[in-house]
Parts: sequence; C-alpha cells; structure tokens
Amino acid sequence: MIPGAIAVFAPIIVGFILTAKGLAGCLIGSLSSGFMLAVAMSNAGGAWDNAKKFAKQLGLNKTDKDHFDATVVGDTVGDPFKDTSGPALNILIKLMSVISLVIAPALKAWQIDSENNVIEWESKSVGVGVGILIVLLIVLYMIQRYIDYGYGVKRKEVEASIKAQKDKRISDETAAVAANPAAYKALKGLKDSEKEGKLSMQEAEALLAALKNPKPDTSYKPVAPMEIEVKTVSAA
Repeated sequence: MIPGAIAVFAPIIVGFILTAKGLAGCLIGSLSSGFMLAVAMSNAGGAWDNAKKFAKQLGLNKTDKDHFDATVVGDTVGDPFKDTSGPALNILIKLMSVISLVIAPALKAWQIDSENNVIEWESKSVGVGVGILIVLLIVLYMIQRYIDYGYGVKRKEVEASIKAQKDKRISDETAAVAANPAAYKALKGLKDSEKEGKLSMQEAEALLAALKNPKPDTSYKPVAPMEIEVKTVSAA
C-alpha cells in the first residue's frame, strides 16, 4: 500500500506544487528510469530462471548440489523479477501518465494566465499540493505504525515459541541426565575429545557400558497388588 500510494499521488503533488513543467520532468524521469529497470528485471529474471532449468538439465542437482542450490536462489529472485516486478513497472508508468492527464485541466486553470504563461508558486495550486502531501504522509505513517505493530505481535509469538522449545529441550536433557547420568557424562567426554581432534576409546567404552547397563529409575513406588473377588449372580 505504501509504495502504491506514493506512486499514485506523486504526480498530483509534483504537478500542483512544481507546476506542469515540474510534472513533465517527473514523467520523463519515471519513463526513462522505469523503462530501463523493467527491461533489466525482465532479462535478469529470465536468465536466472533459465540458469536453474539448464543446471537441472545437466544433472547438477545430483552431482553438484551447491551449484544447483545457487541457481535455485537465483530463480527465487528471478521469478518475481520477470513475472511481477518488471511488468508492474510498465503499469506504473501508464498509471502516472493517466493521473497527470486527469489533473491537467486543474493545472491549466490555476497555473496558466491569460497570456499563456505558467504561474510559478500559484497560491491555490501550492496549497492543494501541500495539503495532499501532508495528508498522504500522515496516512502512510499510520499504515506503517499498524504494520510495525503486527510485526511486533508476530515477533513476540515467535520468541515465545522459541523459548518454549528451548525450555522443552532443557527439560528433556535434564530428564535424560537423571535417567542415566553415567551415559551422559561419557557422551559429554566423547564430544569434548572429538572437538580436540582426537577420539577417546575409554569414553566410548564407558558410554557403551552405561547404555548396556542403564541406571534404574527409582522415582516411582510399586503399587500393592489388588485382590478381586468374583461373585455369581442369578438371573432372577
């Protein structure tokens, strides 16, 4: 919404504040830069898309996985470039031109005098342009605040989910240590020796021994057996 609103109202603001000459310069700049960017996006997006297809045709997805993954990343950017961003710039250029044509009668009525001279900084035209600019900035600021609030809510939800997963992992590790502390100690020693670039056979043997003979869980109490008396009841 924010980029769209800026694109739609930019010709109106520029035309009313900087007169029709300023609007003509704005349209020339948007046409030249938008055309070059649209062509670049379309060509680059097509090249990235074809690069992935060519890499898959060569079988790099099986032989050279890193190469193929790089082409997949390029295609992820290339698809929106050639399918959405590039063609959308053409629509943007047409939209700005049409909006300029719509406000052309007002610009002529306010900014052209009886001798067909352009009146710069005409009070009524500048007032309308500044008013639209101020309203646009306020609306866009409120929209951005709303978007930031939504992101903040989602961020808190993600942080809470990460914390819950972390707490669960810590509790699982604690339960695993309590169930077999000898195995946990041996496994930790084995990992430490592996980080140092060597393998301790003693730690490996200790780990195997602890796994073969785990520590029994004595946290529960056996339940006393129950006696069940069976009675026969007649149908009457």
